[in-house]
Amino acid sequence: MIMEKICQTCAMYVQEQHGCARTQTIEVPNHTCGHWTNQLPTCAICGQVFVPPVNYMLIEDGYITICPSCLKQSGTCGLCKGSARCEFKENPIAIPPMIQKTVRQGSQVITGTIPNPDRIAATCVASGCKCYHKDEEHEWCCRQFGCCGNYEMKDIKIERNETND
Repeated sequence: MIMEKICQTCAMYVQEQHGCARTQTIEVPNHTCGHWTNQLPTCAICGQVFVPPVNYMLIEDGYITICPSCLKQSGTCGLCKGSARCEFKENPIAIPPMIQKTVRQGSQVITGTIPNPDRIAATCVASGCKCYHKDEEHEWCCRQFGCCGNYEMKDIKIERNETND
């Protein structure tokens, strides 16, 4: 049976809205447009089915389809191979992750919460975490800023599917 290419048979038709999820228009009986499709795209990174617009990311042997959420995370910790597990947050050792620090400047006393240096040494430094950075004056976790010089794209399983619209 051949599927009629009208709004009600389109994959982007939203029953509750009686219209198109892409164009945000209300259905017109027996109407069709250039956006009609029988299959919504699947994100190659997170695996979620999503309503277009479709974004593409170039890879070594072609391109992959990615959703808007993964596109926003591109080049940040969210899609970095090294950010799968954070030792600082997830390691069950008994050292508290945050401590109170008091700094006195003249007559002022400032108290704040900082990451525990002992926990950093026992987790980040000991595991050789690529997100941890230390120079002569400062030390920090690059995850606080969302990206760093050690960014490496997560491995992506690519499944080649041919679709017929």
